[in-house]
Amino acid sequence: MTGITGIVGDNLEVGQQVIVSELRFGQGSNPFLANDPGDIFLTDLGFEATEGKLELIGVFGDKQKFAIQFSEETALLLNNIRVRPLRISNNILNLGGSIYSIPGGTTINGKCLLMRMRL
Repeated sequence: MTGITGIVGDNLEVGQQVIVSELRFGQGSNPFLANDPGDIFLTDLGFEATEGKLELIGVFGDKQKFAIQFSEETALLLNNIRVRPLRISNNILNLGGSIYSIPGGTTINGKCLLMRMRL
């Protein structure tokens, strides 16, 4: 979390939200559903996502501790970064959420929200 947001995640309480003005993503290391090597995996599941919903899309363990939220408009209009759809969930229950990616090495400037989800 610190490398992406500059915030030391362990200093946040569960449920605590922080607004940051910049996100710096390195190269992704998880090739699961990535279009290109180094892509960063995103989902449209919100802060209310349960452990089960996150596990359905391949997010397990410590990767469920924090969530970062930014809008597609912030990515595209302010940073010229296209959020690319990989798997769009169109079931009524939205059991798994949709999956997107952005290129590795991306920096996003603008209002972004960080939240500690779990211990």
